[in-house]
Amino acid sequence: TAAHDPANYRNISDTNPLVVVMNQYAKAYGFYPLMMMVGTDGSVLAANSADPGGKPIDTKFLYDMNFKNEKWFQDALAGKFTDGKNGLTGTAIQHPAVSEIVAKATGLDGYTIAFSAQVHDQTGSLVGVWVNFADFKLVDDIIGYYRQSLLDAGLSDPDLMLFDDQGTIMVDYDPGGIDRK
Repeated sequence: TAAHDPANYRNISDTNPLVVVMNQYAKAYGFYPLMMMVGTDGSVLAANSADPGGKPIDTKFLYDMNFKNEKWFQDALAGKFTDGKNGLTGTAIQHPAVSEIVAKATGLDGYTIAFSAQVHDQTGSLVGVWVNFADFKLVDDIIGYYRQSLLDAGLSDPDLMLFDDQGTIMVDYDPGGIDRK
């Protein structure tokens, strides 16, 4: 409900209920170094001010930016959502990419996946877009978990790779086994 109250918009205080909730989400999920709520015009309404470990991050510069031309914003507004059994229905998902704003705010490399969705108030009116930038390490960890499961099941040296839709290797858990000729 903190996202429904205009009194919480553009208030960068760490005591702002919306910022508090964002910081709690960052901590609870553990893999979103940056999240923002952006108005329907692309202006930043709120951003978390702490990373998943609770360490302060500098997101104040975001309030001077506009994201109306970002694909994650446009896709969410247009309702270009994933539709499936994986629980991401109603979410626009972008390809992994380096986000300069994540890098600047957090000091990390910024390699993230943007997940965005529409935010509606209690009357059903669209008030903005919420975007979470997931650290790509999440994908590495998932692939690593499955590789370890295969090792535990007795496979001697499983080679797991993840390719993007252009055929570029994004994750490889057996780099010595690749013939790049």
